[in-house]
Amino acid sequence: MRNIIPFMLIVMALGAFFGYINPRYEAIKELESQKASRDQTLAKSRELQTLRDDLLKRLNTFPTRDLNRLEKMLPDNIDNVRLIIDISALAAKRGVVVKNVKNISAATIADQTKNESSSDKNNKYGSVVLDMTVTASYDNFIAFLKDLEKSLRLVDVVSLTFTAPESSPTYDFTIGLKTYWLK
Repeated sequence: MRNIIPFMLIVMALGAFFGYINPRYEAIKELESQKASRDQTLAKSRELQTLRDDLLKRLNTFPTRDLNRLEKMLPDNIDNVRLIIDISALAAKRGVVVKNVKNISAATIADQTKNESSSDKNNKYGSVVLDMTVTASYDNFIAFLKDLEKSLRLVDVVSLTFTAPESSPTYDFTIGLKTYWLK
């Protein structure tokens, strides 16, 4: 009987170790590794917050007027209405009449998004073409194009056709304008 008691104590110790202590120890090791991972994530988060704060401080050093001009030059969304209003204001300054603005519909934008190649998906900007007809004299149209060229909004003329009515000193110009925005 004296030889059985130490053997039973050893068996109970091994049973307690493998049945209770070792699984708990493994769980504690797993929790410690999760803690280390979360500590790294927290440190990275603090680093990113510091970087964000520094960038915000730098952004706040720029004059508001310059930031507004930059936003107008390359907006961060497609604002059809604002674009048409800006172009109409430029045209009105020169006595140019804007008409027949082709709708920049969501379908056009969706088609562009669908048809983007893999290289286009890496671009940080998008573009859209706006077609319109303007009525003006040749000199006024040239002045309108120069104003459009000098405006803050990035606009490229991608197509231009004109018709000359027989009895009028004005022309009907059909113009295609390509504009850009940040994605």
